[in-house]
Amino acid sequence: MKVKFFTLMIMAFISLACNAGGDYWYVKVNTYISSKEPVTFDLTVLENTPRDVIEHCKVITVMLDYENIPFWSWFPYSPSSPRPTQRETLKALDVMNAAFKSNSKIYFGYMSGGLAREKNDRCSFKSKGLRLKSADRSQQPVVFSFFEPMW
Repeated sequence: MKVKFFTLMIMAFISLACNAGGDYWYVKVNTYISSKEPVTFDLTVLENTPRDVIEHCKVITVMLDYENIPFWSWFPYSPSSPRPTQRETLKALDVMNAAFKSNSKIYFGYMSGGLAREKNDRCSFKSKGLRLKSADRSQQPVVFSFFEPMW
């Protein structure tokens, strides 16, 4: 009995260390993005997206209202520790503005419930932070949106 309990505890601990799910796709940035909060931007989705989050949306509107990272987030295994910092969010906004100015497509996606749907509009979403990562499919950066903390 103790072995089963110990095995179960080890499996639960390992699963907590895993990143939450997410996805990304090519988008075109339709508007210049100001760094004044709350930040709102429109993205044209350039790929077919049979995903639950943005299904049937050709253009999505994202309202970014950065949420400060609480002081306890720096403790190990804190649920909010992987949230993007304000510096990371501003760096991601710079990449999106560069894509807007050059009229080029970029990858945009979400991690850990990173796009919370607005109640009245199925193609409008809320975000609390952005972070740049590398794409698995290429060396191109991906702008990931975060809303809920990653467990």
